[in-house]
Amino acid sequence: YKAVNVLEMINRFNCVSGWVASSILYHEKKKERIKTLAKFISVGMELNKLNNFNTLLALISGINNSSVRRLKQTWLGLKSSSKEDLNFLESIVSSSENYKNLREKQSRTQGPCLPYIGLYLSDLTFIEDGNQDRNGLLYNYRKLELCYRVISSLLQFQLVEYDLPSAESDYILYSLPYNNDREMYQLSLKLEP
Repeated sequence: YKAVNVLEMINRFNCVSGWVASSILYHEKKKERIKTLAKFISVGMELNKLNNFNTLLALISGINNSSVRRLKQTWLGLKSSSKEDLNFLESIVSSSENYKNLREKQSRTQGPCLPYIGLYLSDLTFIEDGNQDRNGLLYNYRKLELCYRVISSLLQFQLVEYDLPSAESDYILYSLPYNNDREMYQLSLKLEP
């Protein structure tokens, strides 16, 4: 049995991350790379306001792709305000202390929210791997209860829907082109040897 929607979210995360990195690396001119990087940071600030943490983490992942991070001249040209915004966003999605800041922010969220699905998948994996299914002849009720808590905390985010206007350009977001890691690294080397 496969969770098709969960797999689709994972694929979408990877697609957005790759697209962000590829979009930055697409520009041969440093000025255009800086502009694109700054735009993605601005988009990240909006994603944070919308409580769209799954896409925010994908975006930050793309920005922090090693092929983008190695572009020292590009990063030097980024305005300090954009760097501050990026630091702020990175502090929210930081993996330190098991994503403590992100967990707290998601738990305090009022209104619509797209949580980072990876947190819940990780929690379920640890519960599955760290607990036996049975204690002797009895089912491990504690394990089932832990799984229930994780799943119900995720399901709470489906109670409130986003009320966003649809745009004619929405179709563009369904197919985001991006390069694989090797291609991105080659582009990066070409831009800033």
